[in-house]
Amino acid sequence: MPLGVPGLLTVLWAAFTLAMGFLYGGQDRSAQVAASRFSHLLPMDNQLPYLFARHIQQFGHSGPPIHVGDWLSSDRPPLQSAFFLAHTLWRMPDSSAQLDLQVLGTLLQSTWVLGVWAVTLVVTERRSVRALIVAGSAVCGQVLLNSFYTWPKLLAAALALVAVALVLRTDGVRDVVRLPLAAAAAALAYLSHGGAAFALLPVAVLAAWQLLRRRELLRVGTAAVGSALVLLLPWTLYQRFFDPPGDRLLKWMLADVQPIDARSAAGAVVERYRGLGVEHVVQNKLSNVEQVWGLPLQSFPLHASDEIGTVVRFLRGVWFYELIPSFGLLLVLVVGFLGARRARATELQAQLRLAGVCCAGVLGWCLLMFGPRTTLTHQGTYAFTLMGAAILVGVGAMASVRATVMVVGLQGLLTLLVYAPLSPEAGVPWMETAHVAKQSIVLAIGAGAALVVVLGAYSRSRHGSSAAAPRVAHAGAPFADTASAIVISTLAAAADLGDARAPEGTVSLPAARAAADDTATTGPEGSLDRE
Repeated sequence: MPLGVPGLLTVLWAAFTLAMGFLYGGQDRSAQVAASRFSHLLPMDNQLPYLFARHIQQFGHSGPPIHVGDWLSSDRPPLQSAFFLAHTLWRMPDSSAQLDLQVLGTLLQSTWVLGVWAVTLVVTERRSVRALIVAGSAVCGQVLLNSFYTWPKLLAAALALVAVALVLRTDGVRDVVRLPLAAAAAALAYLSHGGAAFALLPVAVLAAWQLLRRRELLRVGTAAVGSALVLLLPWTLYQRFFDPPGDRLLKWMLADVQPIDARSAAGAVVERYRGLGVEHVVQNKLSNVEQVWGLPLQSFPLHASDEIGTVVRFLRGVWFYELIPSFGLLLVLVVGFLGARRARATELQAQLRLAGVCCAGVLGWCLLMFGPRTTLTHQGTYAFTLMGAAILVGVGAMASVRATVMVVGLQGLLTLLVYAPLSPEAGVPWMETAHVAKQSIVLAIGAGAALVVVLGAYSRSRHGSSAAAPRVAHAGAPFADTASAIVISTLAAAADLGDARAPEGTVSLPAARAAADDTATTGPEGSLDRE
């Protein structure tokens, strides 16, 4: 997959996210700002990959890292920590590395663009639709929030989508290459965040079915399983022997066992289900389905003193916790299934295959989570969010590209209105001195405009076909000068952001950045339940 255009979009999205995140300053306390800028106060999960990497850099494997609360290092997958270790950030003191870690973390989460781009190459040959799908994914509020709050869930989703794309694309790439690459991408997704498994289960079933229909079953199957094992085995051994047991989140999600427990994950699941009647189990699973759909309509704690603030907080809550409502206005594009043109039969079939994988994954998620109502969006995988947006925009474009552009634009405007304001939260000290940062405004406008220009230029370039797919990067040549100018302007704005003089009483960016408050609390993703 040529990376010229999607790579540029990834960098521009990261710049836009950072500008929106620091719209009210706070660069000297980036970890704390990221945990509360677009949502209620979130736990310090965005700092855990760095703490793990820092321990490995300082002490190697001389002993398990100090526990954060009662959580073990083996409870959280290590891929983002590995990226931090591969970087030179460990050479800096903690106080100086914080903002740099935020930038690197946002870049890693912004790779969702690459995952979505891989899917678009499978579901459509029209470049206008590919650009629309990327734009439609970007305007989902959860994508902006999780690009800035850098727990490694969008990184996992990006890798999971690469695996999905490789399994769904059955032409042009030999199975002996395609399926082992898909297995490696799936393993890396799991090593980024365990929730990716919910999206990968139907992909694994589909890949196994493809293998059974091929003549090279033994050769391809061995290569695929081997590529996954090579990546997964070291972490599995670390969990089992170095900092055991490493299965607390698994027991929490699948068995609702929250305290530290000596039982195995399988034993805990069996015992918990034995204690429930069939009727209770069915009720739990139905309530999980209701949670995904946002039914019945839930009430959220609304403390804002004005009506606009109340609506903003309500939408932020709905989009954070409930999968289907998080698509917002994009949901109207589902009517595209009714208006899809017969001329797009191949495209419709590709969208239906993607929808089948997504729906199977969501159904499996609802059945596997213990319940009741434990299918909160952040307790699954954001691969569902990205696949859902791709499906909605794709089928909408089959009916009318122009109408789809309007819907995506309106959803983008709504997302900006919801996430641009500063929503004060009790107990968040940085908001007491928050101020509008002009440099951030300039960077946000520049990066946002650049995203629109690049997507628009790509969509207007010559349409590709499967044979022309390798020329994707070359298609960017007509607007290379414009893109280069945009990047230069964006980097210049970023430099201005870094050199901006901090308000009195704060630390300027070129100086040491303050580390996150030691009083920050952590907890499992399940601890983000509604107040």
